[in-house]
Amino acid sequence: MLSVPEPASFTVDMPDTILTFEPATYGLKITCLGTMLSDGKDWKLCKMKANLYQIKHVSWSDFFWEIDSYEKAAWEVKGANFCKQGGKARKLDIKIDVKGGSLTIPPAFFNLKLVNTQIRYEPATKKFTLSAYGNPIFHLPFWTGCKREAHIYQIRFTTWENFFWQVDTFKKQASQISGGKFCSGDGNSSLLPMQVIGEN
Repeated sequence: MLSVPEPASFTVDMPDTILTFEPATYGLKITCLGTMLSDGKDWKLCKMKANLYQIKHVSWSDFFWEIDSYEKAAWEVKGANFCKQGGKARKLDIKIDVKGGSLTIPPAFFNLKLVNTQIRYEPATKKFTLSAYGNPIFHLPFWTGCKREAHIYQIRFTTWENFFWQVDTFKKQASQISGGKFCSGDGNSSLLPMQVIGEN
């Protein structure tokens, strides 16, 4: 039998996270390995030009991101009001994939590859934090955590119907469980390409 202390928190690195924005519908979503993490309802969006967009999470108070779909570049902008020009820009190391568009025609969509994305969970408070590049990207009242053992936890987003994730802080592994009931030992497990970091 393992005697493993319960972690104060654990973090799961999710490098395969993508933010997708469709200018025509102003639709925004965030996915990881094709799995929905956010429907974008807590984001603000602004079209500056056919190729230039500003986006921000509602929790960001003093900065926003500006995306140039033609140059395929992203900046963090401070010192300017959202949906206004100006401020001080810092280029972000984010790869951008774009479908269609030009300097005068909006793209069909663009993807921001958020390689520095993490989800953090505190078992004692049941508090989640989903962040990219150190900034929150989603309010998390719709996530649930369940402790199965001192080192095994299951987490799920409300919209996930047939699967959930399981985190082993001892083996430092994350898996997707399908065909089972949440907060049980049932289901089929498949390892996820994610790193787990525990904090005692």
